[in-house]
Amino acid sequence: MSEENEFDMGIFGEEDSIELNLEEDNPFDIKKDIDGEEDDASNPADEDDKKPEGSEEDDQEEENDDPENVVSKKDKDDDEEDDPDSDGDSPEIFTSFATMLAEKGLLSSFNSETDDIKSEEDLTNVIRKEISTQSQSYLKEKLGEEGFDALEKGVSLQEYQNYKNTVDTLDSVDEESLSSNMELSKQIILEDYKAQGMSEERATRILNKSVDLGDDSVLEDAIESLASLKETQKVNFAKHEETREAERQDQIKSQEKIDNDLKNSVYNTDEIIKGVKLNKEIKDRMYSTMTGIVGKNQDGIPENKLMQQRRSNPIEFDTKLYYLYEMTKGFSDFSKLMNTTESKVTSNFEKALRSNKNFENSGSPDFLNDKNSYNGIGDELNI
Repeated sequence: MSEENEFDMGIFGEEDSIELNLEEDNPFDIKKDIDGEEDDASNPADEDDKKPEGSEEDDQEEENDDPENVVSKKDKDDDEEDDPDSDGDSPEIFTSFATMLAEKGLLSSFNSETDDIKSEEDLTNVIRKEISTQSQSYLKEKLGEEGFDALEKGVSLQEYQNYKNTVDTLDSVDEESLSSNMELSKQIILEDYKAQGMSEERATRILNKSVDLGDDSVLEDAIESLASLKETQKVNFAKHEETREAERQDQIKSQEKIDNDLKNSVYNTDEIIKGVKLNKEIKDRMYSTMTGIVGKNQDGIPENKLMQQRRSNPIEFDTKLYYLYEMTKGFSDFSKLMNTTESKVTSNFEKALRSNKNFENSGSPDFLNDKNSYNGIGDELNI
Protein backbone atom coordinates (compact mmCIF):
# COMPACT_ATOMS: atom_id res chain seq x y z
CA MET A 1 0.00 0.00 0.00
CA SER A 2 1.63 3.30 -1.08
CA GLU A 3 2.22 6.12 1.34
CA GLU A 4 -0.25 8.40 -0.41
CA ASN A 5 -3.05 5.86 0.00
CA GLU A 6 -1.97 4.58 3.39
CA PHE A 7 -5.11 5.87 5.03
CA ASP A 8 -7.45 5.57 2.04
CA MET A 9 -10.23 3.03 2.57
CA GLY A 10 -11.58 3.19 -0.97
CA ILE A 11 -13.34 -0.18 -0.58
CA PHE A 12 -16.16 1.49 1.33
CA GLY A 13 -16.93 3.86 -1.51
CA GLU A 14 -15.50 7.26 -2.28
CA GLU A 15 -16.13 9.90 0.31
CA ASP A 16 -16.03 13.60 -0.36
CA SER A 17 -12.74 15.16 0.63
CA ILE A 18 -12.58 17.99 3.06
CA GLU A 19 -12.51 21.27 1.25
CA LEU A 20 -11.12 24.41 2.80
CA ASN A 21 -12.89 27.19 0.99
CA LEU A 22 -10.69 29.99 2.15
CA GLU A 23 -12.42 33.27 1.66
CA GLU A 24 -10.61 35.62 -0.64
CA ASP A 25 -11.95 38.72 1.06
CA ASN A 26 -9.11 40.77 2.41
CA PRO A 27 -10.00 42.07 5.88
CA PHE A 28 -7.30 44.66 5.52
CA ASP A 29 -8.66 46.19 2.30
CA ILE A 30 -9.64 49.52 3.74
CA LYS A 31 -10.59 52.50 1.59
CA LYS A 32 -10.64 55.84 3.22
CA ASP A 33 -11.90 58.96 1.48
CA ILE A 34 -10.84 62.25 2.89
CA ASP A 35 -12.62 65.28 1.56
CA GLY A 36 -10.80 68.50 2.06
CA GLU A 37 -12.35 71.95 1.77
CA GLU A 38 -10.55 75.18 1.26
CA ASP A 39 -11.98 78.40 2.50
CA ASP A 40 -11.62 81.30 0.14
CA ALA A 41 -9.67 84.01 1.88
CA SER A 42 -11.13 87.42 1.33
CA ASN A 43 -8.61 90.11 0.45
CA PRO A 44 -10.42 93.00 -1.31
CA ALA A 45 -8.31 94.71 -3.93
CA ASP A 46 -9.64 98.15 -2.94
CA GLU A 47 -7.70 97.92 0.33
CA ASP A 48 -4.45 98.02 -1.64
CA ASP A 49 -5.69 101.13 -3.47
CA LYS A 50 -6.13 102.91 -0.17
CA LYS A 51 -2.50 102.42 0.92
CA PRO A 52 -0.61 105.72 1.08
CA GLU A 53 2.27 106.16 -1.33
CA GLY A 54 5.62 105.37 0.23
CA SER A 55 4.13 103.38 3.07
CA GLU A 56 5.89 100.57 4.89
CA GLU A 57 3.78 98.08 2.96
CA ASP A 58 5.13 99.44 -0.35
CA ASP A 59 8.68 99.20 0.95
CA GLN A 60 8.05 95.63 2.00
CA GLU A 61 6.62 94.80 -1.44
CA GLU A 62 9.66 96.30 -3.16
CA GLU A 63 11.92 94.28 -0.92
CA ASN A 64 9.98 91.12 -1.73
CA ASP A 65 10.30 91.88 -5.47
CA ASP A 66 14.08 91.74 -5.14
CA PRO A 67 15.18 88.34 -6.53
CA GLU A 68 17.90 88.10 -3.87
CA ASN A 69 15.32 88.41 -1.09
CA VAL A 70 12.63 86.15 -2.56
CA VAL A 71 12.35 82.71 -0.95
CA SER A 72 10.31 80.23 -2.89
CA LYS A 73 7.25 79.02 -1.05
CA LYS A 74 7.82 75.63 -2.67
CA ASP A 75 11.30 75.49 -1.11
CA LYS A 76 9.78 76.23 2.26
CA ASP A 77 7.22 73.51 1.78
CA ASP A 78 9.96 71.08 0.76
CA ASP A 79 11.93 71.96 3.87
CA GLU A 80 8.86 71.33 5.99
CA GLU A 81 8.34 67.97 4.34
CA ASP A 82 11.94 67.01 5.07
CA ASP A 83 11.54 68.04 8.68
CA PRO A 84 11.32 64.83 10.78
CA ASP A 85 9.18 66.68 13.31
CA SER A 86 6.57 67.61 10.71
CA ASP A 87 3.35 65.69 10.08
CA GLY A 88 4.94 63.38 7.46
CA ASP A 89 5.41 59.64 7.89
CA SER A 90 5.99 59.94 11.62
CA PRO A 91 5.73 56.95 13.97
CA GLU A 92 2.48 58.36 15.34
CA ILE A 93 0.80 57.84 11.96
CA PHE A 94 1.59 54.10 11.90
CA THR A 95 0.52 53.65 15.50
CA SER A 96 -2.71 55.57 14.92
CA PHE A 97 -3.50 53.49 11.83
CA ALA A 98 -2.88 50.23 13.71
CA THR A 99 -5.02 51.44 16.62
CA MET A 100 -7.84 52.28 14.23
CA LEU A 101 -7.66 48.79 12.68
CA ALA A 102 -7.71 47.23 16.15
CA GLU A 103 -10.77 49.24 17.13
CA LYS A 104 -12.55 48.03 13.99
CA GLY A 105 -11.75 44.43 14.91
CA LEU A 106 -9.32 43.93 12.01
CA LEU A 107 -6.13 43.81 14.07
CA SER A 108 -7.02 41.90 17.22
CA SER A 109 -3.40 40.92 17.93
CA PHE A 110 -2.29 44.56 18.23
CA ASN A 111 -1.86 46.11 21.66
CA SER A 112 -1.11 49.83 21.59
CA GLU A 113 0.41 49.66 25.09
CA THR A 114 2.92 46.91 24.34
CA ASP A 115 3.41 46.91 20.57
CA ASP A 116 5.80 49.60 19.33
CA ILE A 117 5.25 50.68 15.71
CA LYS A 118 7.83 53.17 14.47
CA SER A 119 8.04 52.40 10.77
CA GLU A 120 6.21 50.98 7.78
CA GLU A 121 8.07 47.69 8.29
CA ASP A 122 6.83 47.44 11.90
CA LEU A 123 3.25 47.94 10.71
CA THR A 124 3.71 45.30 8.00
CA ASN A 125 4.99 42.79 10.55
CA VAL A 126 2.00 43.38 12.81
CA ILE A 127 -0.41 42.80 9.92
CA ARG A 128 1.45 39.63 8.91
CA LYS A 129 1.19 38.39 12.48
CA GLU A 130 -2.55 39.05 12.41
CA ILE A 131 -2.97 37.15 9.14
CA SER A 132 -1.05 34.18 10.57
CA THR A 133 -3.16 34.22 13.73
CA GLN A 134 -6.41 34.36 11.78
CA SER A 135 -5.26 31.55 9.46
CA GLN A 136 -4.45 29.30 12.41
CA SER A 137 -7.81 30.07 13.99
CA TYR A 138 -9.58 29.23 10.72
CA LEU A 139 -7.75 25.90 10.35
CA LYS A 140 -8.56 24.94 13.94
CA GLU A 141 -12.21 25.70 13.31
CA LYS A 142 -12.34 23.64 10.09
CA LEU A 143 -10.04 20.74 11.01
CA GLY A 144 -10.32 20.66 14.79
CA GLU A 145 -7.43 20.47 17.23
CA GLU A 146 -6.42 17.01 15.99
CA GLY A 147 -6.16 18.13 12.38
CA PHE A 148 -4.38 21.37 13.23
CA ASP A 149 -1.84 19.54 15.41
CA ALA A 150 -1.22 17.06 12.58
CA LEU A 151 -0.48 19.89 10.15
CA GLU A 152 1.80 21.53 12.72
CA LYS A 153 3.80 18.31 12.92
CA GLY A 154 4.36 18.28 9.18
CA VAL A 155 1.50 16.06 7.97
CA SER A 156 0.15 17.30 4.66
CA LEU A 157 -3.48 18.30 4.30
CA GLN A 158 -4.04 15.50 1.77
CA GLU A 159 -2.62 12.89 4.15
CA TYR A 160 -4.87 14.08 6.95
CA GLN A 161 -7.88 14.10 4.63
CA ASN A 162 -7.24 10.47 3.65
CA TYR A 163 -6.97 9.45 7.29
CA LYS A 164 -10.07 11.42 8.26
CA ASN A 165 -12.11 9.93 5.42
CA THR A 166 -11.10 6.41 6.49
CA VAL A 167 -12.00 7.02 10.14
CA ASP A 168 -15.35 8.57 9.20
CA THR A 169 -16.14 5.60 6.96
CA LEU A 170 -15.34 3.09 9.69
CA ASP A 171 -17.39 5.06 12.23
CA SER A 172 -20.39 4.91 9.90
CA VAL A 173 -20.35 1.09 10.02
CA ASP A 174 -22.19 -0.54 12.91
CA GLU A 175 -23.33 -4.06 13.87
CA GLU A 176 -26.69 -3.63 12.17
CA SER A 177 -25.16 -2.67 8.83
CA LEU A 178 -22.77 -5.63 9.08
CA SER A 179 -25.53 -8.14 9.78
CA SER A 180 -27.61 -6.87 6.87
CA ASN A 181 -24.69 -6.84 4.44
CA MET A 182 -22.51 -9.94 4.41
CA GLU A 183 -20.36 -8.64 1.58
CA LEU A 184 -19.44 -5.59 3.67
CA SER A 185 -18.62 -7.89 6.59
CA LYS A 186 -16.29 -9.92 4.39
CA GLN A 187 -14.55 -6.78 3.19
CA ILE A 188 -14.04 -5.60 6.78
CA ILE A 189 -12.48 -8.93 7.74
CA LEU A 190 -10.26 -9.00 4.66
CA GLU A 191 -8.99 -5.43 5.21
CA ASP A 192 -8.28 -6.18 8.87
CA TYR A 193 -6.13 -9.19 8.00
CA LYS A 194 -4.23 -7.21 5.38
CA ALA A 195 -3.69 -4.34 7.82
CA GLN A 196 -2.10 -6.83 10.21
CA GLY A 197 0.49 -7.65 7.57
CA MET A 198 -1.03 -10.71 5.93
CA SER A 199 -0.80 -11.20 2.20
CA GLU A 200 -4.07 -10.96 0.31
CA GLU A 201 -3.88 -14.66 -0.60
CA ARG A 202 -3.58 -15.79 3.02
CA ALA A 203 -6.18 -13.31 4.22
CA THR A 204 -8.64 -14.65 1.64
CA ARG A 205 -7.96 -18.25 2.66
CA ILE A 206 -8.72 -17.51 6.35
CA LEU A 207 -11.81 -15.54 5.39
CA ASN A 208 -13.16 -18.50 3.38
CA LYS A 209 -12.93 -20.68 6.50
CA SER A 210 -15.24 -18.25 8.32
CA VAL A 211 -17.63 -18.23 5.38
CA ASP A 212 -17.80 -22.04 5.45
CA LEU A 213 -18.88 -21.86 9.11
CA GLY A 214 -21.91 -19.70 8.27
CA ASP A 215 -23.10 -16.10 8.45
CA ASP A 216 -23.01 -15.98 12.24
CA SER A 217 -19.31 -16.78 12.20
CA VAL A 218 -18.69 -14.12 9.52
CA LEU A 219 -20.63 -11.50 11.49
CA GLU A 220 -18.74 -12.28 14.69
CA ASP A 221 -15.38 -11.97 12.92
CA ALA A 222 -16.50 -8.77 11.17
CA ILE A 223 -17.41 -7.05 14.46
CA GLU A 224 -13.98 -7.88 15.86
CA SER A 225 -12.24 -6.80 12.65
CA LEU A 226 -14.09 -3.45 12.64
CA ALA A 227 -12.81 -2.57 16.10
CA SER A 228 -9.35 -3.80 15.12
CA LEU A 229 -9.32 -1.69 11.95
CA LYS A 230 -10.25 1.49 13.84
CA GLU A 231 -7.43 0.96 16.32
CA THR A 232 -4.96 0.10 13.55
CA GLN A 233 -5.75 3.32 11.71
CA LYS A 234 -5.15 5.43 14.82
CA VAL A 235 -1.87 3.67 15.60
CA ASN A 236 -0.62 3.93 12.02
CA PHE A 237 -1.51 7.62 11.78
CA ALA A 238 0.19 8.33 15.11
CA LYS A 239 3.36 6.68 13.77
CA HIS A 240 3.02 8.70 10.58
CA GLU A 241 2.79 11.89 12.62
CA GLU A 242 5.97 10.96 14.48
CA THR A 243 7.76 10.36 11.18
CA ARG A 244 6.66 13.70 9.75
CA GLU A 245 7.58 15.50 12.99
CA ALA A 246 11.07 13.93 12.92
CA GLU A 247 11.48 14.98 9.29
CA ARG A 248 10.36 18.51 10.14
CA GLN A 249 12.84 18.74 13.02
CA ASP A 250 15.61 17.53 10.71
CA GLN A 251 14.65 20.23 8.23
CA ILE A 252 14.69 22.86 10.98
CA LYS A 253 18.14 21.75 12.15
CA SER A 254 19.39 21.68 8.58
CA GLN A 255 18.04 25.18 7.96
CA GLU A 256 19.57 26.45 11.20
CA LYS A 257 22.94 25.07 10.09
CA ILE A 258 22.56 26.75 6.70
CA ASP A 259 21.62 30.04 8.38
CA ASN A 260 24.57 29.78 10.77
CA ASP A 261 27.00 28.93 7.97
CA LEU A 262 25.61 31.78 5.90
CA LYS A 263 26.02 34.24 8.75
CA ASN A 264 29.61 33.09 9.39
CA SER A 265 30.33 33.33 5.68
CA VAL A 266 29.19 36.95 5.61
CA TYR A 267 30.71 38.21 8.84
CA ASN A 268 33.96 36.24 8.66
CA THR A 269 34.77 37.51 5.17
CA ASP A 270 36.95 40.61 4.99
CA GLU A 271 36.71 41.07 1.25
CA ILE A 272 34.80 39.50 -1.64
CA ILE A 273 36.51 41.55 -4.33
CA LYS A 274 40.27 41.50 -3.81
CA GLY A 275 41.46 44.80 -2.43
CA VAL A 276 37.96 46.03 -1.46
CA LYS A 277 37.35 45.71 2.27
CA LEU A 278 33.90 44.99 3.67
CA ASN A 279 32.81 47.10 6.63
CA LYS A 280 30.17 46.04 9.15
CA GLU A 281 27.45 48.18 7.58
CA ILE A 282 27.79 46.40 4.23
CA LYS A 283 27.87 43.00 5.97
CA ASP A 284 24.68 43.83 7.88
CA ARG A 285 22.95 44.89 4.68
CA MET A 286 24.07 41.74 2.87
CA TYR A 287 22.85 39.44 5.64
CA SER A 288 19.58 41.34 5.97
CA THR A 289 18.92 40.99 2.23
CA MET A 290 19.73 37.27 2.32
CA THR A 291 17.53 36.41 5.30
CA GLY A 292 14.85 39.10 5.27
CA ILE A 293 11.47 37.91 3.98
CA VAL A 294 9.65 40.62 2.02
CA GLY A 295 6.81 38.52 0.62
CA LYS A 296 5.76 35.27 -1.04
CA ASN A 297 5.56 34.14 -4.64
CA GLN A 298 2.47 32.78 -6.36
CA ASP A 299 3.10 29.36 -4.82
CA GLY A 300 3.32 30.77 -1.29
CA ILE A 301 7.10 30.32 -1.00
CA PRO A 302 8.77 33.09 1.06
CA GLU A 303 11.07 35.45 -0.87
CA ASN A 304 13.84 37.84 0.08
CA LYS A 305 14.31 41.17 -1.69
CA LEU A 306 16.64 39.78 -4.36
CA MET A 307 14.32 36.87 -5.18
CA GLN A 308 11.35 39.21 -5.43
CA GLN A 309 13.21 41.62 -7.73
CA ARG A 310 14.31 38.78 -10.00
CA ARG A 311 10.75 37.46 -10.23
CA SER A 312 9.40 40.91 -11.14
CA ASN A 313 11.80 41.22 -14.13
CA PRO A 314 13.62 37.92 -14.72
CA ILE A 315 14.90 38.78 -18.24
CA GLU A 316 16.70 41.97 -17.24
CA PHE A 317 17.90 40.49 -13.95
CA ASP A 318 19.37 37.34 -15.50
CA THR A 319 20.91 39.29 -18.38
CA LYS A 320 22.85 41.47 -15.95
CA LEU A 321 23.69 38.49 -13.74
CA TYR A 322 25.17 36.45 -16.57
CA TYR A 323 27.02 39.50 -17.88
CA LEU A 324 28.72 39.91 -14.51
CA TYR A 325 29.34 36.17 -14.36
CA GLU A 326 31.19 36.21 -17.69
CA MET A 327 33.01 39.49 -17.01
CA THR A 328 34.32 38.11 -13.70
CA LYS A 329 35.08 34.59 -14.98
CA GLY A 330 32.45 32.96 -12.81
CA PHE A 331 32.74 35.55 -9.99
CA SER A 332 36.38 34.58 -9.48
CA ASP A 333 38.20 37.53 -11.08
CA PHE A 334 36.97 41.10 -10.71
CA SER A 335 40.15 42.69 -12.13
CA LYS A 336 38.55 43.61 -15.46
CA LEU A 337 35.77 45.50 -13.71
CA MET A 338 38.25 47.12 -11.33
CA ASN A 339 40.50 48.21 -14.20
CA THR A 340 37.52 49.66 -16.03
CA THR A 341 36.58 51.63 -12.93
CA GLU A 342 40.15 52.89 -12.44
CA SER A 343 40.39 53.92 -16.10
CA LYS A 344 37.18 55.91 -15.78
CA VAL A 345 38.47 57.63 -12.64
CA THR A 346 41.73 58.51 -14.41
CA SER A 347 39.83 59.84 -17.41
CA ASN A 348 37.66 62.04 -15.21
CA PHE A 349 40.79 63.33 -13.43
CA GLU A 350 42.39 64.26 -16.76
CA LYS A 351 39.23 66.07 -17.85
CA ALA A 352 39.27 68.03 -14.59
CA LEU A 353 42.89 69.07 -15.19
CA ARG A 354 42.19 70.14 -18.75
CA SER A 355 39.26 72.24 -17.63
CA ASN A 356 41.59 74.20 -15.33
CA LYS A 357 42.41 77.66 -16.74
CA ASN A 358 46.16 77.04 -16.35
CA PHE A 359 45.91 74.01 -18.62
CA GLU A 360 44.06 75.41 -21.60
CA ASN A 361 45.23 75.15 -25.25
CA SER A 362 44.66 71.40 -25.50
CA GLY A 363 46.14 70.73 -22.11
CA SER A 364 49.45 72.61 -22.69
CA PRO A 365 50.65 74.86 -19.87
CA ASP A 366 50.36 78.60 -20.51
CA PHE A 367 54.11 79.29 -20.58
CA LEU A 368 54.55 76.98 -23.60
CA ASN A 369 52.20 79.22 -25.60
CA ASP A 370 53.87 82.51 -24.53
CA LYS A 371 56.34 83.60 -27.26
CA ASN A 372 57.99 86.13 -24.95
CA SER A 373 59.01 83.43 -22.48
CA TYR A 374 59.43 80.39 -24.71
CA ASN A 375 60.87 80.28 -28.22
CA GLY A 376 59.35 76.89 -29.06
CA ILE A 377 62.67 75.07 -29.49
CA GLY A 378 63.57 72.41 -26.95
CA ASP A 379 62.98 73.21 -23.33
CA GLU A 380 64.78 76.59 -23.23
CA LEU A 381 62.98 79.48 -21.58
CA ASN A 382 63.54 83.11 -22.68
CA ILE A 383 64.27 84.95 -19.48
